[in-house]
Amino acid sequence: MSLQNISIFSPVLSILVFLLFPFNWKQKLKWTIFILAISSIGVDVICKYFAVKSIPTIWFINIFTFIEAQILFLFFYLLFFENKKIRKLLIYFASAFLVVWVSRNLVFKNINNYDYLSQALEFIFLLFLCLLYFFQKTKVTDTIFIYNYYEFWIVSALLMYCAGTLFSFFTPMNPNENNLDTQLFEKITRYSSILKNLLMSIAFCVNNKPSSNNLINPNSIYYMNDLKD
Repeated sequence: MSLQNISIFSPVLSILVFLLFPFNWKQKLKWTIFILAISSIGVDVICKYFAVKSIPTIWFINIFTFIEAQILFLFFYLLFFENKKIRKLLIYFASAFLVVWVSRNLVFKNINNYDYLSQALEFIFLLFLCLLYFFQKTKVTDTIFIYNYYEFWIVSALLMYCAGTLFSFFTPMNPNENNLDTQLFEKITRYSSILKNLLMSIAFCVNNKPSSNNLINPNSIYYMNDLKD
């Protein structure tokens, strides 16, 4: 099986694992990732079918970029639900992304051109939110190791995926040319996608509940009063 096909169907593993363990069905955060996995594999299969028929798919990819971003913003909104400041920040991020996407794809009618700007902006926001999650964890004293939380695996998957593919958006490439840069960045994206879905599968194997032992750690060098609710 080619790298492309492995990447396209890699979400199947996380989907099956989600369905295998009933405890996943009761957790809202996991449902957002489950819906994203189904959407992702659906879009990839449709795009591959259209490509075989020589039907343009860029407009479809641009629409999925919008859907993907909103699902992931919802995931982080639920993840940081108890932190009002971060919730507000997420609303600003989602609004900014919405304005950029609508402007480029609808107002200026560029939906048939690959929207590098919106996708790069999405990844920048997600990268920041992933780092913010780990920053927040450094302020907490917990009797449970961080890798025992399914959120850790999901955020780690998103962080690695964003970090692995973000820089490709800032490198000028002609998508119509199958040059070495295009092949390299496609491989990096494919490998990152496979790794992301493997980590998502691990997350769906973990059943953790909120711990009552989570306490702010005042001795942490990252502890800052102005970040407290």
